Amino acid sequence: MRGVVIRNRFEVLELVGESGQGEVYKAVDLESGQKVAVKLQLPRLFEQSHEYKAEAEDMRAEGERSTRLSHVPGIPEVHWSGLYRDRHCIVMEFLKGPTLGEALARCRPVKATTAAAVVGQLCEIIGHVHEEGLVHRDIKPANIMLVGEQGRIHLLDLGWAAEAGRAPQRAAGTGGWMAPEQFDRSAVVLPSLDVFALGCLILHMTVMAFPYGATPSSRPHLGTPVLPPDRLAALPRELRELALAMVAWEPGDRPASVKDVLALLAPLLPAPGDPAPGRALDPDPTAFYRLPGLMC
Repeated sequence: MRGVVIRNRFEVLELVGESGQGEVYKAVDLESGQKVAVKLQLPRLFEQSHEYKAEAEDMRAEGERSTRLSHVPGIPEVHWSGLYRDRHCIVMEFLKGPTLGEALARCRPVKATTAAAVVGQLCEIIGHVHEEGLVHRDIKPANIMLVGEQGRIHLLDLGWAAEAGRAPQRAAGTGGWMAPEQFDRSAVVLPSLDVFALGCLILHMTVMAFPYGATPSSRPHLGTPVLPPDRLAALPRELRELALAMVAWEPGDRPASVKDVLALLAPLLPAPGDPAPGRALDPDPTAFYRLPGLMC
């Protein structure tokens, strides 16, 4: 693909990643000179024609949703979405930085202040997503990027996002991060799914556990304690009540919205001029709140 020019405008430079849906390339916009990211549907191998068309439709819908949310701070801007040589393609803002998963692999568990800063920034982003009538459905460290020295959070991959208030065509998400009702294909999609995933994120960052005995390859188990006793004891006291409420089994027992989560997190968020936390992530997401002039 190196050297290929898409739409006489976007020149592919190198492959930088892959997902279940497509290949991601770094490219350059020949009109502006800016770097862009190109997500290209995987080439057809042994799939039936209808299967490959369904995958293309998923990416087309992702491009549409991403374009719809391009104005949201923390969502990559989309430059173009369409077909390239019978493969669906999305050209978007190129972001430089580690995923949250990569950052956590070097430094975990994190302090309560860091967990609050990550989830606080995500609440700001996801609040806008919910206002647009969408639910992300796949919030996890691999879909979160820390950008710039201030650790500005960006939320990636709207491939599984769905309209709120409707039953989805199929269940989707990643095990460990999925609410119990997310495994039910007939369940209506609600913002409480994202609230649950954010609660899982707090647990993952601070005590390295998923609720109800779930794993990335298995679902939560009804009747299983939220956390084993040792993990529950290790959960930071200042986050415990909120995190456990966010991962409540019943959606109605969770905070009603990410705005409510953000309000409850507010006392834990760093203030301008605060020192960096010990064992800070790199880049440090608390800098977004601590350093004057970086908040927006």
